[in-house]
Amino acid sequence: MHRQPNTNKNCENFVLFLIHGVAYRLLVNHGKELFALPLEQKQKHNTTLDWFEGYGGATISEGQNYNWNDRLHLRVNPVDQRNFNFWPEYILNFRETLEEYAVEVRRVTKSLLKAIAKSVELDEDSFLKECGEDEAMNLFTRFNYYTYTYIHTDDEKWQTEECGAQGCD
Repeated sequence: MHRQPNTNKNCENFVLFLIHGVAYRLLVNHGKELFALPLEQKQKHNTTLDWFEGYGGATISEGQNYNWNDRLHLRVNPVDQRNFNFWPEYILNFRETLEEYAVEVRRVTKSLLKAIAKSVELDEDSFLKECGEDEAMNLFTRFNYYTYTYIHTDDEKWQTEECGAQGCD
């Protein structure tokens, strides 16, 4: 990656990078396969209250969660810290795809960190030294599936239920 003249300006704003070398469609297809699995299979990889990795939704406390979305959150780097108990084994080439993804994200991250350092007139490797290179770099991935919900801002569609002192049935 060569330094673009506007790298510094772009870093002042929120920028989403989708420039890794892994086929976007492949990642989307793995996500679709994952969320199409029966709930029992997905729950084999459930997250816990004390750790964010694994399958699940937004868990607030034991027995209380929000059904805003389903997600699978995985550590992909460092390799020796991957917890394969959370990785679905029944999706063909899932591990291989995420390995390729991790390699490409490390490559892009290194290039971006170098470009950002140059844009603020620091030594090219200054951020890499702080973040760790290659195998030491912490990388995570998250697959999301947002379930259908009614529009919350439309007063005609928004319904509330009053429970009273006895609670709701």
